[in-house]
Amino acid sequence: MEALQGRDAQEDSPTMVHLTTYLLALDEQYDRQALELRICLRRAEEAEIFTRMLEVQLAEAHASAAATESQETVMSEALKEAKDRHVHQLREAYLVTRAKRRTLAAERQDAPILEGIPIHSPEGRRTDVAVPPAPPPSEVSEVEPLIPLTQPLPREDVD
Repeated sequence: MEALQGRDAQEDSPTMVHLTTYLLALDEQYDRQALELRICLRRAEEAEIFTRMLEVQLAEAHASAAATESQETVMSEALKEAKDRHVHQLREAYLVTRAKRRTLAAERQDAPILEGIPIHSPEGRRTDVAVPPAPPPSEVSEVEPLIPLTQPLPREDVD
């Protein structure tokens, strides 16, 4: 370019002027494309970094899901064991209570009383049952007479 610009004789030539303009335009276009390429490369690098971060997050999420599933399995096993233990304890308590009731019935003893309610009363006997007192006659006379179902209900006039 400098060689072409340095020659004054060739400046007058239209071919040289157009060739110089063309080469300068190509140089500017190269600079613009190089800038765009650098921008695209930077964006591609950022996209790769972002992709790696997302892959790490995905791996962490899979690990967390696996840990949660294993914890769920452990908890369901513990719940099943607790349920089995509870059923076993209930069965033992029922068998012990049943055997105890049979023993008491065989010995014709009264069953123990819990909070005033007998557990078992052999031959239908009831022990220590309190009967509420009957209401005094004055309360019975204060009750309004009943209306038979065949009569219509009395109307109340509203002013």
